[in-house]
Amino acid sequence: MVENQEYSVTLDKLDSYPVLGKGAYGKVYKLDEGTCVKVNKDIKINKNEVELYKKYKNCPLFPKFYGCGENYIVMELIKGESLESYLTKGKSLDKNILQLLVKMFEEGKKAGLRLNPYIRHIILTPENCIKLVDIKSTIRHSKNKLASGKSILFLKGLNEYGQKQVFLEYVKNNHEWLINQWNNV
Repeated sequence: MVENQEYSVTLDKLDSYPVLGKGAYGKVYKLDEGTCVKVNKDIKINKNEVELYKKYKNCPLFPKFYGCGENYIVMELIKGESLESYLTKGKSLDKNILQLLVKMFEEGKKAGLRLNPYIRHIILTPENCIKLVDIKSTIRHSKNKLASGKSILFLKGLNEYGQKQVFLEYVKNNHEWLINQWNNV
């Protein structure tokens, strides 16, 4: 048993919990209706991710951080549908979602971040907001500039569903600051 703050996680019993997702470095399990635990294979990656959650704890884009252990993080369970799942159903980016995506970049800018999320990590919540899961892969710090300065992974994901031009046209016509930010890197 590993204990931290209010949470105790028995790592050898996690197989009895539903798996919400898995990636290259670990798995995310649902603990209860509002809480999940991410178990990382690599202790160093876990430590770096914990540091990011602590550093950006006031950024409304990310799940709340509740506690951690050497190779796990207990955090808020985000309910909703991924942007990728939404687009897979053949739906298009409507004005509401376009506004939410721009707000996502605004919040990132306020926090001093260059966001480059995979669309599978963008969650459209029932509360009509966006949350970003997988903080580590979502953040691209300014010191690690992308070749073009644009959010390449994000735009590539939209392009796969024929929505890249819809987004860029909306931004160009309504939020030129974002295009300028990408061009001034």
